[in-house]
Amino acid sequence: MLTIAYGAHALGMPRLVLWEMGTSMPRGLYVYAHGIPAARGETIVLDEAPHWGRSYLMKRVEGLPGQTYCWDEQRQAHRLDDRWMTPVSITSRMMDIPVWQDCRTLDADEYVGYGRGDSYDSRYIGPVTADQIAGVYWLILPRP
Repeated sequence: MLTIAYGAHALGMPRLVLWEMGTSMPRGLYVYAHGIPAARGETIVLDEAPHWGRSYLMKRVEGLPGQTYCWDEQRQAHRLDDRWMTPVSITSRMMDIPVWQDCRTLDADEYVGYGRGDSYDSRYIGPVTADQIAGVYWLILPRP
């Protein structure tokens, strides 16, 4: 997996361009669009995700402030209000990746972000706060 990030992140500014080649988000060239707030379906970038080896983590916004995000032990999945989310992966269980197992209403500065498939996302790190989010990014050049 190759990731290239351009911008002035070291100066406290968001990265302006990200080249995403991972598998949990659509591949391609992303550009910084705006800061928080974010809308459902937009792509957010976290600067320092817990237990993550890369310099950033890119996810699609699924949960917004005011929604309720809950773990259901019996289903081994989270619920966002009345919508069941993608269950935790068997791979993550085999690797002993901790699952976020709480239930609460998202605060005014909290979001839930998900990726595709076996993505490392809010299933494991829980809701993320606005101060963890570098901004909203738009995919401008999709790649296969």
